[in-house]
Amino acid sequence: DAVKSNQPVGTISRFEQDEIQSIKAPLSSHGVGLAETIALGKVLGVLPKKLVIYGIEIADTESFNISNKVLIAQRELIRRLLVDLQKI
Repeated sequence: DAVKSNQPVGTISRFEQDEIQSIKAPLSSHGVGLAETIALGKVLGVLPKKLVIYGIEIADTESFNISNKVLIAQRELIRRLLVDLQKI
């Protein structure tokens, strides 16, 4: 997911379920925040045993342009995902 947390553009963040639920962020541009979505999934009993969300810091939320730093971070994110998947 795209992240806007005042970190340098292209920074990769990794959040486990308990960390996500404690985030007090405003509603996302999707209308419902990630923490609210996870809380709903928990109430409905549809969450997996382990939930990890990755995000890449973006420059702004007004543009649909992807910066070079984000494109480079995507490659690193794929590497990190593969490492996590090998642990399952």
